[in-house]
Amino acid sequence: IMDRQQKIEILKQVSFLEPLSDTDLNRFLDECYTVSSQHEEVLFEEGSCMETMYIVLSGEVEIYKENKKIASRKQGDFFGEMALLESKPRSASVRSCTGSLLLEINKKQFESFLASDPKIILALLKSLSSRSREELEVINWSFMELRKNEHRYRGIIETISDIIIQIDPGGKIVFVNSAVSRLGYD
Repeated sequence: IMDRQQKIEILKQVSFLEPLSDTDLNRFLDECYTVSSQHEEVLFEEGSCMETMYIVLSGEVEIYKENKKIASRKQGDFFGEMALLESKPRSASVRSCTGSLLLEINKKQFESFLASDPKIILALLKSLSSRSREELEVINWSFMELRKNEHRYRGIIETISDIIIQIDPGGKIVFVNSAVSRLGYD
């Protein structure tokens, strides 16, 4: 069981909360909700409408879409901020990888404690920017792997002596391998 001082020490590690004093962090902790979750428990599903964000106080959560892991968040990390800031449905689902303890921050709490401080907003934007860069690198790496696999499979298809034809639902030919040349076509 985590005591109050341990929670405060973790909150001090959260980049965008650094401008808050110990007194402010204590008031913030009093206003927010502490949520515990069990291993594999789903915290929310993609498409759900909840104007809340979370800070991981202990444990680890996994962010996933269509059963594919996108990211994980551990102690001192935060997630769900876009649904809070944009008031839009969640773009991914989240489940606990371990038993986890989270601090839930709703829109009222965010506006009361965080939104009016330019230092906090700047720190939050820097964190989001850094996270976006990391995610773009992962996407770029995945794209390069996909291109490499496509090149390899296209090479296999082109060396097969059987004619392979791909037709779209409208009946239009969208791909033919080079074996079609035996029939006199390009």
